[in-house]
Amino acid sequence: MRRLTAMACGAAVAGAVALALPASAGPGPALGSGDLPEIASMIARQTLSAGDGWGAAGDGTTGGSEAAPDQVHVVRTRAELIEALGGDNSSNQNNDTSKIVIVDGVIDGFEAADGTLMTCDDFADPDYSLDAYLAAYDPEVWGWDSDPSGPLEEARIRSQQNQQAQTELIVGSNTTLLGLPGATLRHATLMFNRADNVIVRNLTFEDAIDCFPRWRPTDGSAGNWNSFYDYVSVRRGSNFWIDHNTFRTSTDPLPEYFGRKYE
Repeated sequence: MRRLTAMACGAAVAGAVALALPASAGPGPALGSGDLPEIASMIARQTLSAGDGWGAAGDGTTGGSEAAPDQVHVVRTRAELIEALGGDNSSNQNNDTSKIVIVDGVIDGFEAADGTLMTCDDFADPDYSLDAYLAAYDPEVWGWDSDPSGPLEEARIRSQQNQQAQTELIVGSNTTLLGLPGATLRHATLMFNRADNVIVRNLTFEDAIDCFPRWRPTDGSAGNWNSFYDYVSVRRGSNFWIDHNTFRTSTDPLPEYFGRKYE
């Protein structure tokens, strides 16, 4: 069950918060307020105004506004983002230290540790192939009365879990995530699980694709492909201010299998 309370959300808007970093700002290390332009420092420490929607309930939403100088980071890679959020993606949800993370440029969830970009093939379990999956679960073969099961479906789940470990970026409580102009998270999901008091502003999210959609013939009268990922997912969290963000997908046409779009 999901519990989501006290949230203020701004839809995708054209007017982004205007920020700029000096060219000398290097990647990775924490930056104190003196290292950032005054406007960036000011916006990064803004809190949700009192009385401004459900996000202002209780103690309000302040995010990482109280971050110490060594907890203010500018990040430009997936590895730097994970480090700024606590250092270990598998346990970052437990990091409730006040922190400000400023995203500069495009961060790709498919980025490997060596900086190269992975592909869907890199996540695929050895026992999975789309061709085999389509052949096994074609409704003319499998039928319409039950969802796929068996070794191929299990291989698809393992493949999906491999991708999830790479592209689902875990964020803990008391965090502000702020994007500079053009800041983009691509092929990634921001996951807030048991996180409270979070601000996400001025980011573009694009193409949080699922490399291994699940076929469900029982979903609707004609079946459907089900995708696993959202751009931002909040589970069991409270006091979120998500504002001035843009959410978009690729314009590439989607293929169809079994008469349904492969989403």
